[in-house]
Amino acid sequence: MSKSKPQDFAVDTSVFVAALSAWHPDHVAARRVMSRRPASIAHVLVETFSVLTRLPAAQRVAPRLAAEAIRRSVHHPPVTMPGDVIVDFLGHLCGLDIAGGSTYDALIAETARRHGMTLYSLDRRARPIYASIVADVVWIGDPL
Repeated sequence: MSKSKPQDFAVDTSVFVAALSAWHPDHVAARRVMSRRPASIAHVLVETFSVLTRLPAAQRVAPRLAAEAIRRSVHHPPVTMPGDVIVDFLGHLCGLDIAGGSTYDALIAETARRHGMTLYSLDRRARPIYASIVADVVWIGDPL
């Protein structure tokens, strides 16, 4: 892992999983983004591990292999949401009517936003959540 300054962009779990999964229809596009060595959001790394190790049997990755693939893809120390703002962030989510699994999409978007990063995503389902957080997002595959 490099000690150099992180990039001004990061990827969400949808891009990370696609980049590490040759069977994924967006694998090539995701690999192209990952080749630019994006910053890493800590929650994305954990979520990527969770997804890769719970996929259907034919695509599932053994935990040790998933951890190693993720480690090889991280080029800068992962960024996190500052601990002193987490409780206030939960209140902010309530005000936005964000709950359940969308909370994690919001956490990823807010972490990118707080660190001044553009977030690259394939996850169209997360579009309204990312918009609520007012994150700067590039939707891979969308026309320019």
